[in-house]
Amino acid sequence: MFEKIEKVVEKLMNLGLSEYEAKVYSALVGLGKATAREVHEASGVPRSRVYDVLQKLAEKGFVDVEDGDTKRFSAVQPDRAIGRIREEFIRTADECIEELEALSFKSRQTFSPALIIRGERNIIERIRDIISESREEVVIVTTNGELVESVFDALKNTDAKVLCYVVGLIKIPKIGKKAEIWEVTDLSPILKKMYLEGMEEGKVKARIEAIFVSDSRKSFIVINESGERMGLLITLPIIAYVQSNMIKVHLSEIAKRVS
Repeated sequence: MFEKIEKVVEKLMNLGLSEYEAKVYSALVGLGKATAREVHEASGVPRSRVYDVLQKLAEKGFVDVEDGDTKRFSAVQPDRAIGRIREEFIRTADECIEELEALSFKSRQTFSPALIIRGERNIIERIRDIISESREEVVIVTTNGELVESVFDALKNTDAKVLCYVVGLIKIPKIGKKAEIWEVTDLSPILKKMYLEGMEEGKVKARIEAIFVSDSRKSFIVINESGERMGLLITLPIIAYVQSNMIKVHLSEIAKRVS
């Protein structure tokens, strides 16, 4: 029995009650209705502190007070008392999320126009964001069919036109009616290094696995750096505009449409 009370007290403390408050409320739930002296005897909380603790619990909505020659106290039903904490916790959590997202949005307004993303899941989610935000056009260059397939659901659901330039001997399944798939085979030496062979800087070899450009306003470049994948999010519209036009002008000349 004592162990059960200890566990309940510990859980009530996790919900924000002090140790004395948790002990007094637990004791009062068992007693039903009691004087301050009876609560002191049942809870083990010092007599000099019991009355103050009961008053604080009443303010928090855990205890009802019955006035009279001798004040008597009764515990508010746990489902009501704890339910209020749960509701307040959920409301506070929701408000916290909204405020943090607002802070995040404000920080993005003044943040650097280029952001490095690491982690496979984070990279895939950013690509999905780029696609879902597109309203007119998504331009893709890729050397990795699996990477495109991992965001295939977002590509099929977008209302934007999709232009996908496939570099190298990979196959991309049909994306949808508004999608065009182009195969790029006749690469210049510099493009081979950028997309297939990799460009070396010291001990690091890096190559572009994919580029996703949204509405010529935002782009996401996936780079393979010595076997480790990283993403570069660029939110400067002029850069995305140049990328989109260079891709469509230069790659279209050396590509053939396959679907």
